[in-house]
Order: sequence, then structure tokens, then C-alpha cells
Amino acid sequence: MGKETVVSEGEALGRELNSNHFLDLSLKPNSISIKELVETLIERIAEAREQSPSNQRKQRKSAIEQQRYILGRLISNFVYNHEKGVNYSFFVPVNKSLAFKKSDENINLFHNLQLKYVLDMLASNKLNLIKVSKAKFKNNNSYFNECTIIKVNKEMHKLIILYELSLSDIKKDEKENYNIILKSRKRDYFDTKIILNYKYKKFIKDYNNDIAYINNALLKPIITYQKDSKKIVFTINDLTLYRYFDENFKSGGRLFQGLWQSMKKKDRETIRIDNHKTVTLDYSQINPNLLYSMEGETPPL
Repeated sequence: MGKETVVSEGEALGRELNSNHFLDLSLKPNSISIKELVETLIERIAEAREQSPSNQRKQRKSAIEQQRYILGRLISNFVYNHEKGVNYSFFVPVNKSLAFKKSDENINLFHNLQLKYVLDMLASNKLNLIKVSKAKFKNNNSYFNECTIIKVNKEMHKLIILYELSLSDIKKDEKENYNIILKSRKRDYFDTKIILNYKYKKFIKDYNNDIAYINNALLKPIITYQKDSKKIVFTINDLTLYRYFDENFKSGGRLFQGLWQSMKKKDRETIRIDNHKTVTLDYSQINPNLLYSMEGETPPL
């Protein structure tokens, strides 16, 4: 591990420090080529281990399987950054609640000794594929949280090019309910909405497919914006939309969590899609006007 640094929230370590830059565990391999690269790295790690006097004990098959899983997720994140032409750092939290819900099936990865082992081996002098360091950052609650920073080296980029990997070689997990969120309705001002469970029916699958189509379309171009005179590329988490419903599936249904939706007006004006300028259109009373239009009527003034 490199020297530990301390940064205030929002300071640049690649970009503004927030959950959008934590390692995205929903990205995974989607082709034979990326799985072949995983196997190559498994072999290289094994060779480097054999040359180390402190690691002579033979590894269990279960440990190697975990390494395959971890490498697949890591490389998928690396490929995404490579294809977008950026080299942002990835942040791996020590505190699991920072980035993922406790119910996330992949949460144990952050507390898995194999993750530390894989990162250490990839960063070793024998492989030199990534740089790993530690940092502490101060959040809004004025206490320090720790994270591990992963930076991809040139040798890893060369492997991505050698194996001809692209965005088509990775995909996001298709989990039930992944993009559909059902929340309770607030009963009064002081009430808090909670996420509700629901059965995964056909119409919900159709909703998910629609959102997946939109999210996949958003990933194809390079979308950027300006922040403090720096060009910033939208990450896959910045571009992932979710559909929220209130109490039942007849109320709500709007799309949320796209980064541009929470941006200030002056920042939205700098958004570019494949270097093309964008505009924001705001229609007054759009839903009533659409209903009148569907009926061929003119709304009253």
C-alpha cells in the first residue's frame, strides 16, 4: 500500500469524492475475451505467488474461484473507464454502508481477504498492473472514513487493448427489482419513506426492460460536463436511471438518479454528448397538455 493521504470531501482524487466512484460491483464480464484475460491474470498471480518465499502454501480451489470473481468485476470497471477514455480512480470503502445496502449479495467482497490479496498481487512489482493506496476523507458529519484507492497502470491498459475489450464485453447484473423501486407514501411531513418489497410480475419485468433499454442507450456516447474548468466524463452510475413508485404501481413511476437531474443549471449548460452541445427543455403543465392533445382538444387559457 502507498502512503496514506487525507483529503477533504469534494477534493480531487480523480473526481469529486462520492459514491459514484466506488467500485461498481454490478459490472461483470460478458464475453469469452474478458474471461480469457481473467484466466491469464490468475496464472500470473499464481506464478508470482510461487516466486514469493512467504506464499508457498497451496491455495484452495474456493480461493481461486473468489479471485476469478473479483478479477472479473475489477476488469469490467477498468474496461469501462478505458473505453470512455478516462482514468479515474476507484474507491473501495472500508465501511460497507457507504456504497451498498446490507442486503447486497456482493457486499462481502469488501471484507473478503481475497480482494486485498488480488489488489496486492496486481500492484506488486512482478505484475505492476495497478497502483493501490489508502486515503481518509472527511465527510459532512465531520468524522473520518477510510477508503482504498485503485489506479490503473499502463500495463493494464495494454492488456485491455491486446484482448480487444470494449463496452460490449461487459454488462450490469440483471437482478430482479434492480431498476424498479417501490416506496411507502408519506403520511405526514415528519414521516419517512421506506422501500417496500413486492412480487416480480411480468409488467415489472417489462418496466425493467424499458429502463435497461434507456440506460444502455445512455452508455453508448461519451457524455461530459465541466466542473472547475475540468472536463468530467459521466460514469456508468451517473447515467443509470431508476423508476420510483409510491405505495403501488399506479402512483408515481418517474425516472430518477441520473446525475444531470441534480446538477446546478450552470453545470447542466456544460453537458456535451460526443462533444455536441445540449439544451434543457422545460414544458409548462406538460401532462395536462398531453391529455388534451390525445383527445384532440385545446386546453383552456
